[in-house]
Amino acid sequence: MNDYRIAIPQSGFQPPVYYCKRATKPFHLDGNINKEFWADAPFTDLFVDIEGDIRPKPRYETRAKMLWDDENLYFGAVLYGDEIWATLTERDCVIFYDNDFEIFIDPDSDTHQYFEFEMNALNTVWDLFLTKPYRDRGGRPLNGWDIKGLKTAVHIEGTLNDANADNRCWMVEVVMPFAALKEMAQDCRTPRAGDYYRVNFSRVQWLVDQKEGRYEKRINPETGRAFPEDNWVWAPTGLINIHYPELWGFVFFTENGESYDIPAVEYIKWELRRIYYYEHRYFDDYGHFTADLDALEMPEKPAICPRVEVMSEGFVLSCDCPQEEKRVLLYDDGKVEVLDRAQMERRLRCIPPHVKKQATEEELKYLDFLYRNMPLSDLTECEEDYFLRVVRQALYVRSHTPWGKTLSEELFCNYVLPYRINNEHITFYQKQFWQALSERLFAPEKEEMTLYRAAVEVNYWCLEKATYQSTNARTASPLTVLNNAFGRCGEESTLAVAALRSVGIPARQCYAPRWSHCDDNHAWVEVYTEDGWHFLGACEPELFLNRGWFCLPASKAMLIHTKVNTDGLAAETENAVSTDGTQKEINVLEHYAKTRPLCVRVTDAQGTPVRGAKVAMQVVNYSEFYPILSLVTDETGCVRTKTGWGDLLLHASKDGVYTTGCFHGRDADEETVTLVLDACTHETEGYDFTFLPPVGGVTAPAPLTEAEQAEQERRGSHAVQARQAFEASFLAGESAEREAKRLGDADLAPVLEKARGNAAEIIDFVAGLPMAWRETAKELLTSLEQKDLSDTTAQVLNGHLQHAMEYQGAYPHEVFVQDLMNPRIHLEVLTDYKKQLEALFTPAERQVMRTEPARLWQWVNHHIFLYHEPKDRQARQTPGGIWKLGAANETSMKVFYVAVCRSLGIPARIEKSDGSVSYYHQGEYHRIGTQDDTEASGLLVLKRPAKSLLEYDSHVTVGKLENGEYQTLRFGHLSWKDDCLECPVQAGHYRVIVTNRQPDESNPVRVDFITVEAGARAELALRKPEAKAAGKQVELTNTVLYDVQDACTDVAQVLAKQEKTVLCYLGTSQEPTEHLLNEMIQMSEYFTAMDAALVFVLQKNEETADPTLSKAVQALGGKAQLFFTKAPFELSADYAAFDIQDVRLPLVIVAQNGKGSYAWAGYQVGIGDMILKCL
Repeated sequence: MNDYRIAIPQSGFQPPVYYCKRATKPFHLDGNINKEFWADAPFTDLFVDIEGDIRPKPRYETRAKMLWDDENLYFGAVLYGDEIWATLTERDCVIFYDNDFEIFIDPDSDTHQYFEFEMNALNTVWDLFLTKPYRDRGGRPLNGWDIKGLKTAVHIEGTLNDANADNRCWMVEVVMPFAALKEMAQDCRTPRAGDYYRVNFSRVQWLVDQKEGRYEKRINPETGRAFPEDNWVWAPTGLINIHYPELWGFVFFTENGESYDIPAVEYIKWELRRIYYYEHRYFDDYGHFTADLDALEMPEKPAICPRVEVMSEGFVLSCDCPQEEKRVLLYDDGKVEVLDRAQMERRLRCIPPHVKKQATEEELKYLDFLYRNMPLSDLTECEEDYFLRVVRQALYVRSHTPWGKTLSEELFCNYVLPYRINNEHITFYQKQFWQALSERLFAPEKEEMTLYRAAVEVNYWCLEKATYQSTNARTASPLTVLNNAFGRCGEESTLAVAALRSVGIPARQCYAPRWSHCDDNHAWVEVYTEDGWHFLGACEPELFLNRGWFCLPASKAMLIHTKVNTDGLAAETENAVSTDGTQKEINVLEHYAKTRPLCVRVTDAQGTPVRGAKVAMQVVNYSEFYPILSLVTDETGCVRTKTGWGDLLLHASKDGVYTTGCFHGRDADEETVTLVLDACTHETEGYDFTFLPPVGGVTAPAPLTEAEQAEQERRGSHAVQARQAFEASFLAGESAEREAKRLGDADLAPVLEKARGNAAEIIDFVAGLPMAWRETAKELLTSLEQKDLSDTTAQVLNGHLQHAMEYQGAYPHEVFVQDLMNPRIHLEVLTDYKKQLEALFTPAERQVMRTEPARLWQWVNHHIFLYHEPKDRQARQTPGGIWKLGAANETSMKVFYVAVCRSLGIPARIEKSDGSVSYYHQGEYHRIGTQDDTEASGLLVLKRPAKSLLEYDSHVTVGKLENGEYQTLRFGHLSWKDDCLECPVQAGHYRVIVTNRQPDESNPVRVDFITVEAGARAELALRKPEAKAAGKQVELTNTVLYDVQDACTDVAQVLAKQEKTVLCYLGTSQEPTEHLLNEMIQMSEYFTAMDAALVFVLQKNEETADPTLSKAVQALGGKAQLFFTKAPFELSADYAAFDIQDVRLPLVIVAQNGKGSYAWAGYQVGIGDMILKCL
């Protein structure tokens, strides 16, 4: 074994530990350690032979001591034995030719760039600096280096160079200034309590004979040379070579001897070092390195799962340490590097050299801005030249628009240059959008464009491309929105901001993260023009800015925010409420609502301010306490913000302890709320309260003139026709059925319809498959959601199908389709990753992982660095991008694990209920992170009152207490059976919230607490908070109506047909109406069964073609009656009678005996639920 260039030590990793106390007494240098200065310093263990236990104990005892202060590191040692001799007197000569005492120091534990010190009994010293151990390539000492400020002394108890049996020992004192050592220490600084150096001591002792009262080295008669010296050390290396710094001892700097554990990162270093030894042995045998750990034939397999990257003449080993959030790298030359989170980020954010070479100085300036501020995941989700293309296009637009050079640097960098708007998949849309819009804005025949007019024009273009339709939580890219011709509000606003920025108009997406007066949220756009910021509804153009149906809802918000990259830029004058280092959150609520200041002060039970407590400001939305803003208390225990005139629930937590309170925003005198953070770790007593939103109110904009109204309708109609002309090219109805039949399966028609503008990719995928695979291919396609079908590719689908066919029949059918073949894991864009990830493992490793899937979690944690991003900023990383970057945010780490499992043929999924990760093994699912899933889990059974209409998410949620905060669990996919909902949960403490929002927008709430024991069943009878708003008796406008057969009637006659009627005046294709219809679709079971008529009133017959309306009519199974006015609605009297401020559609009226009792209008999520309550 030792014939190899790098000898492999036979000892394991068992380094000694010394807790070095701070010196507290005066020091006088004389070499004698038997004095007061050293009294409190413990001795090290006795030195042993350098090879360890395989060699006899040393003939003489040796021990050392250490102390430290802010300036120096002090060493003291006693070397027992009567053989006290020394001959060398020249500094920096080879001292170990004499008996000597040696000190080795590696201040940063990287095994390179360390110090060696030797001295003999004559107090002659040799100090040198080693760039590397001798074993490593290029390792050599710097003999001319001196420890500046070094002080040494020797004390002899006996006589030097006199063979006398009365000689007892010699002692040394060494003082090394930290100024000479810190250059190689962590952060190039002196140590602090808790820091550590790697240190070893050695005593060289030669065999001697006594001649004429003096000592001479004993000669080996066979060689004619002196016998080899003995090496007695504090930390044995297992071979006769002390230059193995990885095996030296740990010296922890302490205040008074307090103990510290060897950090987890050091154990990872050792496991990597073991691989390093065997890599070099493999190279000596075969002339190259290998990435196959099995080929190294290590007697003991590594306890870690490292990443091995092999180059032509070198290698890099790496492994992440999740406990300390660090990455350890070990290079082929033996160098160890440990990167913490900040260092990892800096390294990842470096502009690639070849990109730098292509960029001009100006381009580099803006590239640097992007690299400093982008989510880390974007670094690998795009090609490396993507960001340079973004910069070049932005600079091109800046120089080719009349307003480009008038924009401040801040506006340009924050609101024009950035390519990312939300958490959408990144695509290069800028050039395509510029080409589409520039001719429209800057045609020679047009008068000169202003920012204001251009913003209006761009929004009309957006309506030509897309309209509102509810979709899933994955945010589509602007190009996908175009391909679908629709998107939800977060996608419409992403499209609009992208379009505005593509022509150099500063724009930003604004969000009400959650409403207070109703459920859900909303996003829109703010645009900067000649006179400042204005707002607009994305894809909902009006002739003028600062108009939109959401004005009144926005006036009832408690927070409206936008996010901006501000690293290195001047601060805005706007109200910045938080920052995560590269992104600042700006509260723009003042643009829309009356605001007021709020200060939350957190103290302990003694009234002392608590710094570092997290304060969540929450609203009641979808029956959860949703945090619209979370801040951390300052040194005064306070957080401050501006908010609306409604209620906020307050939750303060720190170190697993929490407290709650409430800010009553309608109380004009309340500006400061004090929360006392005591010993509460969980609650048991339930309670009731009513949550009140702001009343709100807006000043209506000046009405449009007749000419303006006509122009707005003309332009809106033109935009809708343009979009519909594009949609006419989609496969739908008969054309989809024909194409499906041509592919040999009529069941594919719905899939082709859902693919929208992407149907060609689906056709290419199916057409290229052998007939034997097509049934499985159909199952793959039908497992995907509409949005996936609209932006995936044939290549991606084919990759997943081919990979899955190997495992068909190995698992239950649903498990195979949903959790192995399925390309969808969470909210990432679909990519073809399985072959790539499968290739990371040898066939033997694949088999091991299939047998023990839990080991894959360790493998992932050792290969992928976990970095922290706020959850609302976590971009959706793809599995291939995660591997390329070698880093992932919390959610993407789970995505990567599932992706690796599926790539190895192991079904896996992210649980819908709590976001945990599970793999399928031996007939059941197992959660990662629990040793025994069966024992760790329990069952929470919710029992609702009969006919209560309580539904999960809408009226009921469950939250699990984790580290002082409740995390809402998602059980909306489960079904009630006999009014019971069985929720599988982990053992723990839970909070159950039941709400009952009222027509006046108040929200009565019931809160209960329950504990679920491991392996047990816990039941909770839900209590619906009761509150009944009194209805009115309103004479309704008797509008003339026409039914679908064109028969004339009126509202009064329609209402007279049944005691109760739900009368809905609709504005098809408008987002508020879309919300209402979608709610009715989701609750169709209740609406079809209700004892009331359901009437839909439209203005024109053509509106029946609206897709959402068609779905609603179909879902309601003939319940809905359709009528038309053939003229604009005249409903002002009805709005006024019900005191409705938001004079917009839909207007929904619950009528009884011909009179209006309740009414709602405009944007108000939850109207469907309200209707049923009021009936």
